[in-house]
Formats: sequence, structure tokens, C-alpha cells
Amino acid sequence: MDNPFDPLLKDVKQINPVRHFGHVTDIHGLMLKCSGLTRPFLGQRVSVEKVTGERIFGDVVALSKDVCTVMPFGSMEGISIGSKVIEDKAGHVAPVSAGLVGRVINALGEPIDGKGALPTVHEKLPLKASAPNPRERQSVGRMLDTGVRVLNTFLPFCAGQRMAIFSGSGVGKSVLMSMVAKYS
Repeated sequence: MDNPFDPLLKDVKQINPVRHFGHVTDIHGLMLKCSGLTRPFLGQRVSVEKVTGERIFGDVVALSKDVCTVMPFGSMEGISIGSKVIEDKAGHVAPVSAGLVGRVINALGEPIDGKGALPTVHEKLPLKASAPNPRERQSVGRMLDTGVRVLNTFLPFCAGQRMAIFSGSGVGKSVLMSMVAKYS
């Protein structure tokens, strides 16, 4: 019989009891220069502690011999020279569960739809992973009638297929998307 605490024990085992940290040495526009991190690497996630005690996350985007450059994900107001920078060994992961269906979250996995806290999630998948083998992917579904005849003729879509529209501003991307949403 499965132990109901197995998912929690798995999370506890992943906790690193040692936290390495550095400090902010320089602030340039939207970038922070930090030193003191043990072995920073490009793409590493860190948190920066503001003078209020609040933390914001950021990514290491450049490295030099003793200094790394961090680009924070939020407002830098309240960050000062000497602010603590804490390494996040977990990296970029996304919570995954059936309770997320229909919810709206931001890039940090926080709910922004006003429906309260997210359900407890026991599975986290990495955001940066290698692409699956194309031959092992699920095939796309039946042809999708978009309701826009020119798309159906020259650029047919299938159910489950990804698509993107790239264009300059003011040429009708939103109008086209609203037509597809309305008539498909």
C-alpha cells in the first residue's frame, strides 16, 4: 500500500540544508552585479533580498571571474548595495497537477486570476529540458476549420497543433485571432 506521505518525503529529501549566498556589489540599470556566490552558472535562479525583507527572483545572465550579473524578475526598488543574494539550487521548475487546469499563473507560477491559492502540487517538472524525439510525439488531430477561408486554404491547422502569428503592430493580428476564436 502506498504511503500518503511519500510525495512530502520526496520534497523533504530535495531540501538542501546548506544555502549559499552572496551580496550585491553594483547596480546598473536593470542589472545587478553580485559576488560571493560559490559556483554561479548561466541561467541559475537566485533570489535577492530587499531592505524590507521581501525577496525577488532573478537569473544569472553573465559571468566574470569574481562577479556575476543578475537580471531580476521584478521591481528593483528596495535593493541596495550589500543586499543578500541567495542561490536557488532547485532551478526553474513548474508545478504540475490537474488542479492547475483553467487557472492563470504568471511566469513564476503564482496565481494571477483572483481565484485564491493554487492547490498543493507534488510534482515539479523542469522548464528547461531537451526536446522530445519527434518520432515519439503524439500526432496532431483532425483538420480544424478556423472559419477564415484563406487560412483553411493556404495554411490549414489541425486540432492540437501549435501556431504563431508574427507581424508588425497595427496590421490585424488581434482581429485575425478573434476571428479564429469566434468561428472555429
